Amino acid sequence: MWFVHMALAPAFVAVLLAAPAVDATWQHNPTHFWMVAGVAFGNLVLALRIGREAQARRDARLLLMSLSYSVSAAFFGVHALATPKLLAAGSNLGFSLAMPAGLVVAAILAALSSVEWSETRSADIIRSRSALTLVVLGVAAAWLYLSVNDMAPLGVPLEQSGLSNLFLPLEIVGVALFLFAAFRYWLVYRARPSPVAIALVTSMVLLAEVVAIVGLSRTWQLSWWTWHAIILVSYAYVAYAAWVQFRREGRPTSLFSSVALATTVEEMKSEFRQALEQLVAAVQGAGSTDDAKQAARTLGEQFGLTIGQTEILEGAADALAAERRQSGVLAAMADISRQPLDNLTESQLGTLGAEALSTATGIQFAFTAEDQDSPAIGDGIPVVFHDRKFGTLAATAGSDRGGDAGLVGSFADHLAMAMGNLAIYRDLRGLFGRYVSPAVATRLLNDPETAQLGGAIVETTVLFADLRGFTSYTESIQHPAEVMDLLNRYFTAVVPILLDEGGTVDKFVGDAVMAIFNTPVLQPDHAVRAVRAAFRMQQAIAEVVQDRPDWPKFRIGVNTGSTLVGNIGSDELRNYTAIGDAVNVAARLEVAAEPGQILMGATTYDLVRHVVTAELVEPVEAKGKAEPVVAYRLTSIHDSG
Repeated sequence: MWFVHMALAPAFVAVLLAAPAVDATWQHNPTHFWMVAGVAFGNLVLALRIGREAQARRDARLLLMSLSYSVSAAFFGVHALATPKLLAAGSNLGFSLAMPAGLVVAAILAALSSVEWSETRSADIIRSRSALTLVVLGVAAAWLYLSVNDMAPLGVPLEQSGLSNLFLPLEIVGVALFLFAAFRYWLVYRARPSPVAIALVTSMVLLAEVVAIVGLSRTWQLSWWTWHAIILVSYAYVAYAAWVQFRREGRPTSLFSSVALATTVEEMKSEFRQALEQLVAAVQGAGSTDDAKQAARTLGEQFGLTIGQTEILEGAADALAAERRQSGVLAAMADISRQPLDNLTESQLGTLGAEALSTATGIQFAFTAEDQDSPAIGDGIPVVFHDRKFGTLAATAGSDRGGDAGLVGSFADHLAMAMGNLAIYRDLRGLFGRYVSPAVATRLLNDPETAQLGGAIVETTVLFADLRGFTSYTESIQHPAEVMDLLNRYFTAVVPILLDEGGTVDKFVGDAVMAIFNTPVLQPDHAVRAVRAAFRMQQAIAEVVQDRPDWPKFRIGVNTGSTLVGNIGSDELRNYTAIGDAVNVAARLEVAAEPGQILMGATTYDLVRHVVTAELVEPVEAKGKAEPVVAYRLTSIHDSG
């Protein structure tokens, strides 16, 4: 459809030229003046608008395009003022050649403007702007002066000048240049579609048609008026496209930037990216709504946005700032939920929460426990869970008290819930820790999946200890409760030592206790820990029986080896333990030891020999072992390891 519209005008002129009787004559000088003067004025407005953008962007393409419209405006103005019986006495060469000459020069500049100039060449052209403008204005002024005063060489009629044969070469040059410019701007349109780009293509093609028609038409006849009308339409296309661009963007500062040089477009994109990054940075760091709006106003002023557009940008910045704060607070809530509860107090968790909220909102917050002096201002928001008040969350003195109170309140509720969970966690760990090793209790609470049946092969150091002669001793005790008290006294002395060395108390079997090291928490020095625990246990029991020499003493066996560690049992009841030959050997070493002695297997001794003094003893017969087990008796520890 676009090509059809452009083909109608030359087709119409061809019909007129083919039928001279239809090509009627109508000479109305005022109509001609106002028509051409209007086109000249429109071109001048376009030239000034494009020239302003060219100067602002220092873009050679826009400058040459502005000069093309300036030439058209100047020579069309000359053609209008040279209208017969207006300023000039009659039709002369200046009147007849003004528009064709102006179109050819405009075609040269249009073709040059369509070239993708390098930065160096573009800078050279920009520097030549003043000189080129003066040349255009000087030639146009001289042409007008000679034409209206009927002075040579432009004061003679075209028929008497003998220059009619110049029309054909000028037409060929003008048509070729306009079509070249149209093709080049078509490529620009394909790369960066815009109303202005396609309007320039259309305008160039129509002007090429005008140049082809000028030499064939007859002055004051319908074919002659037709190409005047085509010129008007061609430039009106560009003016309308600029209006559409303005309506689309709402700002007059970049109407023709879409067809600028590629380097200019990249520079503009870079400016936009930097401006948006500044806006985002300002919004992210905005402590209040006013900060976000000020950042938007600054961006609006930088890019010449209208008041309405700036207000929209302010609203978007405000919404973005609120969304950022909300996302930040939600992320802070998630961070609090992911905090490990081991060894945390409510006050420490509150401090972590206040720091996370400060980072999320840009407002400095502090958590004040019930027994602390408050660094906060105002009453703040109470952190309460199930009627238990842990403290207060509030903005600190000197900080901006603005922000979303609802979000801060939600965060305080979430923080209170986390503190309540911490208290429950601590109670559960204390409860489980009375029945299983604290390390196992912590592991189960942190990851319930670890309670599944099954296990893994782990190098483990196993410690067995029992009271030699305990059964015979208890036969003299009449009340069973006294036996229980006696055992509890022993275990109260040794269990804290096992736990302090990182051991996992596997089980109690009557007067015996089994502990394992290097599980569930890996310990590179597990053998040293186990031997050190055994040595400390014997020291502790020595103090327990100091005043009761008849009381039984512990004998201890320690052995290291690969064991299957995990949960054993059924879905209803299970136990975390270690199984394997290393466990059996540790038990055999314990049985072979004398009261107050500690026997170690060879593997254990190899791992701890740098920190202990031990002596080789008679090999220990172990059930299921073809050869006796090499054993060492621990005598002292000379280094803490």
